Amino acid sequence: GPSEEGGWAGWLVKQDIVPQLLAKFDSSDSAQVHENVSSALSWMLWQHGQMQWASTPTQRAAPLAKRLMEPDMVSSLLDKCLMGQGSAAEHGICVVVEVAKVAAKDLNKDPNLMTTIPMTPDPTDPNPTVDDLGSDGNSQKGSSSESAVGVGTTLGAIVERLEDLVNVLHKPPRMQPLTNSTGTLDPPLGVVRLRVLELIAMLVALENPVVEARLAALKVLPAVLDMFFKYAWHNLLHNLVRKMLEPVILAEPSAESSMLKQSLLEDGRLLSRIVEAHADNDEHVKQPKATRKGYMGQVRVLAIAVVKSAQSDKLVRKHTENAAWAQFLQAHEEITDDVKNDSTANAASPSHTLSLSRDQDFDLPSPDNFTDVPQMVELAEDNNVAEELDMPEPVDLAAQAPSATASRESPPPLKAPPAIPKSPSTAAKSPQKSPQKSPQKSPQ
Repeated sequence: GPSEEGGWAGWLVKQDIVPQLLAKFDSSDSAQVHENVSSALSWMLWQHGQMQWASTPTQRAAPLAKRLMEPDMVSSLLDKCLMGQGSAAEHGICVVVEVAKVAAKDLNKDPNLMTTIPMTPDPTDPNPTVDDLGSDGNSQKGSSSESAVGVGTTLGAIVERLEDLVNVLHKPPRMQPLTNSTGTLDPPLGVVRLRVLELIAMLVALENPVVEARLAALKVLPAVLDMFFKYAWHNLLHNLVRKMLEPVILAEPSAESSMLKQSLLEDGRLLSRIVEAHADNDEHVKQPKATRKGYMGQVRVLAIAVVKSAQSDKLVRKHTENAAWAQFLQAHEEITDDVKNDSTANAASPSHTLSLSRDQDFDLPSPDNFTDVPQMVELAEDNNVAEELDMPEPVDLAAQAPSATASRESPPPLKAPPAIPKSPSTAAKSPQKSPQKSPQKSPQ
């Protein structure tokens, strides 16, 4: 790199490279350009200080990452995603998700258990100090929920565009119909909407009252449920939504948690849709060679969460006190049995757990491998036997094989005695007679 002080990193800072890279998220540029820009910007956020440009690095946010996290840069990035088409929107929204992960540290909350923001020295600053985005936890404890998502913050820039992001769920970018073994998806879910849902999941996981009020006002969770039930065989989608909604249902009763919970129960008609999903599935499995719908495992987990939450939450209990829900539980006793046993039920804590350390059923590629995302989404949409959380009980093979069971309880039947072995001399001659006779008969 350049020989000036700070090396090539300092040169990139002086060139103000971040807005120049964001400008490349233009629909007129090629998909390869969009992919390279996405990888470069994600590297700024994900590198862990392995690039050391000083002999004694200080605990300071990398200058390039800091520049990308500025609200005006985030707004510009969102403009490119929301107004772009094709690969520009796909790769741009991936960067927005990574920005949101790092920005979540403003609330001293990291839903994905992501590593700390990259810590590298600012080569242009002779007196480096601890930055607001640094890893010093004490410097973040004083920030309130309102200031962390207010005007002039990274999360604030994202929350301001939340309505536009939700509109993407209803009106996605133009995509070609996808035909698979389950039928034709027009439009398919796509990378952009999957990433928007991931972004919404992170905002929900912040448990911030300002963000939750905005989510409830825009009826975001009902829109999420629409996606969940519309794409019946998209396993990535189902597991993401389950991880998003289950903690909302199980949250301890409070004024803050009631906003999203009430929106989910009333605007989203969660209980009615659970009942309808089971009824639709019962009709679906009557068809020849039909298997139950792909989301039924996750629907059962949500139903269990509702039953558990109703035991202590008056709001949830009020919605369960009706004949339709009582008949549903009576017809599906396995749900209440799971709650009673609590061993087969998903005993998740009220906190949001989007980490892979809890389970491995939702595994998106890392930002340095964004090219895998379209393939994963296509495979998920083309898989009509999606992996589910609620696996069928193991089959008792012993019960289906009475002969094998009987053999353990009674002595085996008598068999014919084994043939008397031939003498070694006879055994040695026998293999020689066979090849001698066969060549003599073959010409005849």
